[in-house]
Amino acid sequence: GVEQAFNKIYHLENKTSIIPNLVNTDKIIKKSKEKSDVILSKSDINFVSVGRLHIQKGYDILIEVVHDLNKSNFLPKNFKLRIYGDGPEKFTLNSLIRKYHLEDKIYLLGKVMNPYKYVKNSDLFILPSRYEPFGLVIIESMTLGVPVLATENHATSKIIQNGKNGYITENSYQGIYEGLKYLLENFQELKKYKKNLKEYKYDNSAIIKSIEGVLMND
Repeated sequence: GVEQAFNKIYHLENKTSIIPNLVNTDKIIKKSKEKSDVILSKSDINFVSVGRLHIQKGYDILIEVVHDLNKSNFLPKNFKLRIYGDGPEKFTLNSLIRKYHLEDKIYLLGKVMNPYKYVKNSDLFILPSRYEPFGLVIIESMTLGVPVLATENHATSKIIQNGKNGYITENSYQGIYEGLKYLLENFQELKKYKKNLKEYKYDNSAIIKSIEGVLMND
């Protein structure tokens, strides 16, 4: 998406190339092993999200989806969604949670220095963004063996193998609703994704070679 916007202005198609972000996966794994102050019950369905509480991230849509699933009796009683992060939408999101009486379903837990220790034992990471550049949190979550449900954005399909190690939804309320409903009704899919993620490894070495290739190019 950035490449297309850039070349729409500068028309340097023959000189532009895309190199993904480097991700310190060793650090992520190490920090995930720190002791967590949140004990997740294995009898609960534990979903998680980490991000700035901003309109971009689509958390208002996600709360609406959870409310409507609950109203239609599609939401299990043991469903828990923990959202870590802070931002300008905090008051609005808290108000929505109270309005829909979802205090025992959705928890806004604020900004934390180490989100990885909270992500690693979750059943699913949800990224409901209206727009998203590369989605580093997807890679971080998958590195910890936790599958991701994410809306379709420029890079989502380049990170997630849809239906194999994660789930990509249409970028809309209806898309998130149908995707979350499907995974709640077919919980064995998450077990399949987790099994496939045991083979997942983010290839930093290939990215480093690409960067070196640019730097060494006369």
